[in-house]
Order: sequence, then structure tokens, then C-alpha cells
Amino acid sequence: MTIFGIEADTDAALELSLQIDHPIYDCLYLALAIRVGVPLITADQKFHAAVLKSKGHNGIVRLLDQFEPAAPT
Repeated sequence: MTIFGIEADTDAALELSLQIDHPIYDCLYLALAIRVGVPLITADQKFHAAVLKSKGHNGIVRLLDQFEPAAPT
């Protein structure tokens, strides 16, 4: 398990929050997902819609009810 601090992502999260007009606490997770290069799974439809409207972040946030985990190898 990897633990990430928020210090590395606060500036990016603030930019994202202003860009998509959404609270910074969700954008901290988004900034981390972008930095690490992994999808962000959420049940928050409003957050998902806000990210979809933004440019350059399509596909990184996925709704929980539409997420299908990869099959084990």
C-alpha cells in the first residue's frame, strides 16, 4: 500500500477546483490521480459531470456503477 500526502497536489487541486467549479477536497483526489496516472473512481455524479465538461481530463474520472475492474492475470 502506498500513502500519499496532499502537499504535492494542493496547487494543482486548487487550479482544478477553479477550472471545473468544484470543491477542492474532490480535486485533491483528481490531482493525485492525474499525477500518478490512474483512474479516479467516484459515485459523485456531479463531480464526474464537472470533470467531463473540462478539457484534458476526460476518461480519468469514472463512475463507480460503470467501473469494471480488470480481470486478474
